Amino acid sequence: MTRYSNHVKLLSLLSKVQHELPRTAPRSESPSLVPKVHKLERRLATEVLQQIVADYQAGRTSNQLMGDYTLGKGTVLRVLHDAGVIKKR
Repeated sequence: MTRYSNHVKLLSLLSKVQHELPRTAPRSESPSLVPKVHKLERRLATEVLQQIVADYQAGRTSNQLMGDYTLGKGTVLRVLHDAGVIKKR
């Protein structure tokens, strides 16, 4: 017996499964998709970055800023670090 001795059975099983699957239209690429911009300076305006710093200095926590601006924790901390803000403990 060789490794692929049952390939006829597998092919018939595959064809049965394919016939039972619902027919769907092939996926097409949506032309309206815009590539994501990862660079922070391009994603957020300078005013937004300054507002994040001001909110933090006014008493908001980094977790609250994450939710407010839909940013990751590392991004919020990087904004604060780049602005020279000393982190609260």
